[in-house]
Amino acid sequence: MKQTKKIIPFLLLFLVLGCKTTQQDPMAVITCYWTFDPAVEETEIVKTNQVPILLGFDDDSIDWDTYDVTNVKVAKTKNGEIWFPESLWDRYQMEGCGFYDENSDGVNDYVIQLSGTDFKYVGNDREFTDSEGNTYLLKNNQENVTIFTLLDITESKWGKAWDEQNGVESDLVPWQTVAVTGNVPSGLDKEIHFPFMKGYTLPNGIAHSGNFTPNDSSWSFSTEDLEYEGNEGIDCWIDIYVGTYANYLNLEEGYVLPLVEKGSKDISIKTVYKNIDGEWVGADLWVAPVKGTGLN
Repeated sequence: MKQTKKIIPFLLLFLVLGCKTTQQDPMAVITCYWTFDPAVEETEIVKTNQVPILLGFDDDSIDWDTYDVTNVKVAKTKNGEIWFPESLWDRYQMEGCGFYDENSDGVNDYVIQLSGTDFKYVGNDREFTDSEGNTYLLKNNQENVTIFTLLDITESKWGKAWDEQNGVESDLVPWQTVAVTGNVPSGLDKEIHFPFMKGYTLPNGIAHSGNFTPNDSSWSFSTEDLEYEGNEGIDCWIDIYVGTYANYLNLEEGYVLPLVEKGSKDISIKTVYKNIDGEWVGADLWVAPVKGTGLN
């Protein structure tokens, strides 16, 4: 949609309150995320090298200022250590949060949560060995070490959200939590409203209010991405937490795409560009007006 340009004083044009200030509601790129469930999403696991799920040994093992980790261990449950084929391990790392069914009985027992992928191990060289003889070598000063956290399902049903702006951890809540980029005010006391989501029928039969809580942080988009000329008219990027992959498919195929086809003013699809390894790569994503604390 073309917008009529108006002459606005330079200072007001670049005054930022959360997203960039405009005469209309800010426009957000919208994506969805969920807790990875290998039983549902990973139909074919490639038998590759086994890789352990590494945890910090204790609370003092990680220096969060330098991202140095001094002592690690392999995640362990009553059934033994957790090692995955590398292809499956990659999914847990990529998704950031995934279920783990230790007994393969169809009931998830844990959530494996990503703590970070850019830790530096500072300690003696260590070689870990699993019950089948697979080994994993961790060397002193090794960089780009991935560390996870293991959460009992009774403590965290879906996993944890991290509000980087306020340094607060809280629970992920389907259809309530959204992850926001740094130019959108976050916090449990803040609210985000998407007009297109108002009235959407949730899996429990209740109509969604369109209101969300920005209590998670997103790294999907950067300031550089936002300023790229191909992204003109985009003010921010917001990820909606929907809980499961099935919920995402139902939202997209049964609700969003029909709205777009009808020409809804509340949501559309636009080619959005992101800098990936120095190249601007475009993808067709949802774009919608957003209201909320500090946005208007």
